[in-house]
Amino acid sequence: MSTSAERSEGTNPKTGMTHRELKEFIRNPLEEFVNRKNLRAGEVNFAAGFVDHAEN
Repeated sequence: MSTSAERSEGTNPKTGMTHRELKEFIRNPLEEFVNRKNLRAGEVNFAAGFVDHAEN
């Protein structure tokens, strides 16, 4: 009986990425921007005219 870890990951046909790759694609920039306060990560991941309308 094989476990899910033993099975090869399928690739998403829309992105060409595996589930693990997609998670890292999201997690790494978020980690840099939010947790490490690296504003350069925000410059890469947000549009030039991005405005945050959140009320804090």
